[in-house]
Amino acid sequence: MKKLQIPVLLIIIPFLLGSSSLFAQEVYSPTFGFDSTEWESINARWEKLRPGIIVVLNNKDTISGQLIYSQETQIVLYTGQGSIFNNLNEEELQEIPLKNIDHIIYDKGGPKYTGLISGALSMGAAGTVGGLVLAGGWSYIPGVILGGIGTGGGAWAGNKMQKASRKKTILPGEFYSLKSKALLAEKIRLPGALDLLVTKSPLVRKVFPDKHLRISFGLNAGPNTIKKELISIFESSSLPEMTEYRSGSFAFDFFDLSWRLNDKFILGAQIHLNMDSYTYLFYSEYFYNNPPANDIYYSYDIQLYESRIYCEYAIKPVNRYFSKKHELLVGGGIIFSNPIVDFSYSYVPNEFSGNNEYIKKYTDKTVIGAQARAAFHYYPFPGFSLFGGAEINVYQNLAIESYTLPTSDPGIYHTIPEHKLNFSALRLKVGASMYF
Repeated sequence: MKKLQIPVLLIIIPFLLGSSSLFAQEVYSPTFGFDSTEWESINARWEKLRPGIIVVLNNKDTISGQLIYSQETQIVLYTGQGSIFNNLNEEELQEIPLKNIDHIIYDKGGPKYTGLISGALSMGAAGTVGGLVLAGGWSYIPGVILGGIGTGGGAWAGNKMQKASRKKTILPGEFYSLKSKALLAEKIRLPGALDLLVTKSPLVRKVFPDKHLRISFGLNAGPNTIKKELISIFESSSLPEMTEYRSGSFAFDFFDLSWRLNDKFILGAQIHLNMDSYTYLFYSEYFYNNPPANDIYYSYDIQLYESRIYCEYAIKPVNRYFSKKHELLVGGGIIFSNPIVDFSYSYVPNEFSGNNEYIKKYTDKTVIGAQARAAFHYYPFPGFSLFGGAEINVYQNLAIESYTLPTSDPGIYHTIPEHKLNFSALRLKVGASMYF
């Protein structure tokens, strides 16, 4: 019987020693399932944003490290130079009794330039607006000067305030607060997957927040789809030939808000998108001093306002750690378009008076469209992307009624035939997105 006990003990003892490890992994995974490049990115982000503490002992010696967890009588620090997620060396975990600590200097970590950027933006904007108000519309120079002063001053002040707020001295009577600042709330085994560690550690969730809200803005461009059609319509009418027309092909995308449901699906809306690229002005004037009855002016102006709802699918998604630099999105949506057609016409009904009479024809209708979209995003740093992509927009026809326009001769009329406009086009876009 004694001979059997020895082999059994040889098996049990190593197991017990492994289970009593202060901070061991359940399943050894040197990169938690990420490839080496992604893992380096995650580690670098942790080292950049993680909090740290400096423990000042009663004898004035100091110990720096990362607070793993805090108990009623002691704290445990990781004093190694590498990440706690990788190459963890048990010898670099140090237990320090609270009774031996004089005080602790806590650095809460986080982005280092948030104060500088927010201060520069807020004070710069305030200075610019104040300068423009003082100038009363006569010059933009005061806005530029005060905006520059505000930007510089705000950056300096914001940076100073952030540095002052990053560090805090914790005295013995406040050691109870260390529990909320530790990596883990209690002594447990390190989970074998980073996603599980996120669920167990508020600190890891703070460094790697699960960002869902996306705000995008940018510029899109496409062909002028109705220019030739409108020119042909007016040339076929009895009106004098137009002498000027203008059209654009660029538009700014504002108020593009979306919500990332998970790594792969995104729902979004572009609210009241002002498509200046669809603003057209068709203008003609014939002024003859004698007789004035020949004086005719007309203009045809179209402005297109849109709202969109869309869904996107990430073929190669990023994750909450933004460990990947690239992402490809494809999707589709519904377009609610509001083209506003404003036709103005003036003529001289009485050639002897020479007074002009004005006629306006106004069309304001809702047109429904569909969209297919694709975009490639590049993330220079977590939570911010630069993108380029394309949209295929297909719209219903917009029907415009015919116009019958009087002249100074009661028996003669100008007629613009009934016509249909279609804004369908392929548009290219570039811009930037931010996650919050």
